[in-house]
Amino acid sequence: MRAFTNFADDSTRSLLGILADKSSSEELYRSAMGKLGEALAEVIAREFATACRGSVYLVCTVEDADFLARGLLEGLLATGVDSSQVRFACFWNERSRKFTNSDIEAFDIAPIVKQYKEPVDVSSTLLIMVKSIISGACVVKTNLSTLVEKAIPQRVIVAAPVMVRGSKDRLASEFSPELAGRFEYVTFALDDPATGADHLVEPGIGGSVYKRLGMENKASYVPDLVKRRRRSFSATA
Repeated sequence: MRAFTNFADDSTRSLLGILADKSSSEELYRSAMGKLGEALAEVIAREFATACRGSVYLVCTVEDADFLARGLLEGLLATGVDSSQVRFACFWNERSRKFTNSDIEAFDIAPIVKQYKEPVDVSSTLLIMVKSIISGACVVKTNLSTLVEKAIPQRVIVAAPVMVRGSKDRLASEFSPELAGRFEYVTFALDDPATGADHLVEPGIGGSVYKRLGMENKASYVPDLVKRRRRSFSATA
């Protein structure tokens, strides 16, 4: 069962419907993700206006970089956020729930196999962790843990078009009260937890985000956003 949050409007409900519709084309799905990123940016710029005037660190996973995260980044800049104050990080995670040659699920981990991180003083930044859907919070926990190993950000915004009920508590329980107390959430819809063996939330984002976005092999995929940001930083180094 889905419940919309106070941040949702007719436009975001329609876009979420496109994601949930399994007949939506790859092109339409990608476009909807980008527009939802822009919508998240509008909410963040409005609700956290003062924090957005300082250093901003946008963090995502590889599958979300070119659509959801790009939309959010461009949306922030369109609201007047200073591009020179924005830094970006992207992580490639490998999700695993069982040992090799075993059918029994014994754990849920998401180790980082590759990463792109722009330099930033984490302790004086607004960290925005964006993901297409947050359910078990395993990936977000892993990536956030890496970023806060040596410093705690001023504020952490966890942003996603869809979150699963209970995911906030699961994520907060993985961190110290000091850090978890700085978490704030922006989402448009709350769904019930997944019940099937495939771990897919219904309606969620309409299935596996990798397949819906047309990614054959995310391990070897380098997002255009990462390429552009890397070239930009190399040119100014």
